[in-house]
Amino acid sequence: MSLATEVSAVQSVIGAGLTAQLDMRPIEPSDKPLLQDFLERSSRESVYRRFLGPHGPFSDRELRHLTEVDHRDHEALVAVEPATGGGVGVARYVRDRERRDSAEIAVVVNDAWQGHGVGSALLFRLADRARHEGITRLTALMLTDNRSMARLLPSSASRGS
Repeated sequence: MSLATEVSAVQSVIGAGLTAQLDMRPIEPSDKPLLQDFLERSSRESVYRRFLGPHGPFSDRELRHLTEVDHRDHEALVAVEPATGGGVGVARYVRDRERRDSAEIAVVVNDAWQGHGVGSALLFRLADRARHEGITRLTALMLTDNRSMARLLPSSASRGS
């Protein structure tokens, strides 16, 4: 199976012992409507935390940048709920142009799915992809009060390598 079509199913605990299956796969150019819908369904706070400031509707140019990636220097993975086809989360890295073994990461999870392991699962798979591409150092630029992301990073780092 090629990277562009590789899909992994994961179980996510959604509370009270319930689980849901999510598909996690590399983002594709055809995911523009999925990403637009996902971002529109996300709270202002989640979008603010992901993009480090307020953000209105996403332009076609921004959606192209976020979905048309080369899967080497710029990778993005999406979590999709198979039953609805709706986006649940996105994690990405962009390789540093000067320090080729380093990349900046970003993660955003739909508010209803936060705290259920989706971000961890995405970041774990993203770190694996990064290692495959020779990236050994991941960095994240985040707001100081973004406790969810701060908690997510140490747990993913300790599970890697």
